[in-house]
Amino acid sequence: MIQMGICIGVSPLMAYNYGAKNIVRLKEILIKTAILTVCFGLISTSGCYIGRNTLIGLFLKDAANAEIAKQMMFWLLIASPLLGFYYLSSNFLQAAGNAFFATLISVLRQGALLIPCLYIMHAIFGLTGVAVAHTVSDVVAVIIAVALLFIQYGNLKKSLNRD
Repeated sequence: MIQMGICIGVSPLMAYNYGAKNIVRLKEILIKTAILTVCFGLISTSGCYIGRNTLIGLFLKDAANAEIAKQMMFWLLIASPLLGFYYLSSNFLQAAGNAFFATLISVLRQGALLIPCLYIMHAIFGLTGVAVAHTVSDVVAVIIAVALLFIQYGNLKKSLNRD
């Protein structure tokens, strides 16, 4: 949630600099925001993983279920630091006025990719596949989102060369 908040917070900066075609400042915002969100992602993921026994203990008292949760928590957390790129890309596309791709990215991770991944990964890995599906859909969504960010950014650079 912190990663999402950071990216939402810089959206007006991205939109202003995109509209002003200030490519230098826009690049600086993208790089610094990416670094910041990944750092927060690493810190929060590390904290959750280190404190997993305590966190799981707050919700589960049965030892067998707690053990399953510990195994699944790795898969549920592993891609978390990368989500900063996902949120940054989504907010950048929105700030750039590319509503179609911004909407596509918003639906992609928890809908279009996750639902089929849940069935496929469960069939392959059993119960652990439910957690693996989250990681797979997150990583694929990040790759697609970042690719669209670079395409949109590249389009801005091309338009500046034509002006």
